[in-house]
Amino acid sequence: MNMPGRKSTSLRQHAIKYTLITFVVIFLAALLHYVIFSHYLHELDDKERHKSLLGAAHSISRSIGFYQNIVDTLSQQHTVIDLIQFASNEKVQEWSNEMQRMLPESIGFTVFDHRGKAKGIPSELRLSKSCLLDMQKKFMGLNIATPPVHHKIQGLEHFDIVAPVMQEGEYIGLVFSSFSLRIVEQLLTNLETDNRAYRILTQDGYKVASTGGFDSAQGEVYREGIKGTDWYIEMSVLNKSENILVTSLLISNVITFILVSIILYFAMNRLFSIVLKDFEILSWMMARIRDDDFNKQEIPRTALKETRGIVRFIRFTADELSNYQKKLKHDSSTDELTGLYNRRVLSHELDNCLNLATQGHSIYVVILDLDFFKEINDNYGHHVGDHVLILLAEALNRYCRETDICTRAGGDEFIVILLEYSLEEVRSWYTDVQSYMQQHITKYNADQNITIQFGISAGCTLIRNNDISSVVLKRADDALYRVKSAGRNFIECL
Repeated sequence: MNMPGRKSTSLRQHAIKYTLITFVVIFLAALLHYVIFSHYLHELDDKERHKSLLGAAHSISRSIGFYQNIVDTLSQQHTVIDLIQFASNEKVQEWSNEMQRMLPESIGFTVFDHRGKAKGIPSELRLSKSCLLDMQKKFMGLNIATPPVHHKIQGLEHFDIVAPVMQEGEYIGLVFSSFSLRIVEQLLTNLETDNRAYRILTQDGYKVASTGGFDSAQGEVYREGIKGTDWYIEMSVLNKSENILVTSLLISNVITFILVSIILYFAMNRLFSIVLKDFEILSWMMARIRDDDFNKQEIPRTALKETRGIVRFIRFTADELSNYQKKLKHDSSTDELTGLYNRRVLSHELDNCLNLATQGHSIYVVILDLDFFKEINDNYGHHVGDHVLILLAEALNRYCRETDICTRAGGDEFIVILLEYSLEEVRSWYTDVQSYMQQHITKYNADQNITIQFGISAGCTLIRNNDISSVVLKRADDALYRVKSAGRNFIECL
């Protein structure tokens, strides 16, 4: 091996010089850190607390919205329309009791006709005078709280949610529901920490819910409106001594930095020659790896003076290895034909989405399948079938958001995860994909003078709390099977 063995004595002197410089710079940095940190800490705390409060307000808003969505969905059902127009009070009461069993958090459920009369058995409706008064105001066109809170009956404190019932564009009544304030109390309990407590107030100052540690006199109080309601959420943060924290941090940093600098000063002389040899060995190893001529028995033990060659070899080899690793990662996670993610990525991303779903996020899994794809391959060849698959991949990429995950599961089956979609948005998304395919297949038929008959069958499902991946995929696959059995080329959701 032709490797230089000359050692440099000037490097040791530079080590001592730059160690002393490092010591001075670190010490001055610690002093500067003390001057600005107290101001920065307070500003950072304010931003973090405001962000935390916004998150709490969003959580409450999302929970209220969840119950509003339930009532909105009920108001659109034909069963509810029939209850308002034709059903007896006994029939309405049966429906009300069934709704309460399905939603244990609910206190009351009923419907009002267009004249503002509640249907059901009066003795069993569980409607307070305040509830009826609010409904009278609503039918008179007067403003009421959103949502109204009633608390006069101890143990049955609740908030009301209503939704209009329409038939052919005409208002025929509304669905009324009330839910226990324990729902909100539980949400706040989950948000409470050792030094942060919460409470929710209505516009008139009534305490909807609070955590046990809330005390406006003991700490700073932050306030934020809750979207979609007239409520406010307040967060009480216990005061802590920032000066002690800043001073302790300063002293700790200064002592640590001084000790590190002193240790560095004495260790540099002893270790520097070893560092040089290590760099030389690394350079030699990288060169041999590049030339595919590496033999660990020939590792040299001498030191190298110059480092330019070492840096050049490290950079070159690191780039090659990095590019190779990126290519391996891409190839292992991407479908070669369509460029979409493969099933390996789907499995990983689906596990992440299961965790998000437990936090209240609305996530749909859609399985798409090309109808009569085998006939396309049989009649026109696999190159035409591949083109159809690529068109579908283009459609998915075009209409999916950046946060969505598009995968080719195999053959003509594609699985897509749609994050933060409603069911109506999922159906709209499917229609866009279907229209895109129809337009491009029609053009392809004209260009190639062929007639490809195609369709897109899709089964979808909403990820539910405590779901596992196999159950989610099975439910979406069952929905797809229904589509296939019912005539194909539409979307079904379970």
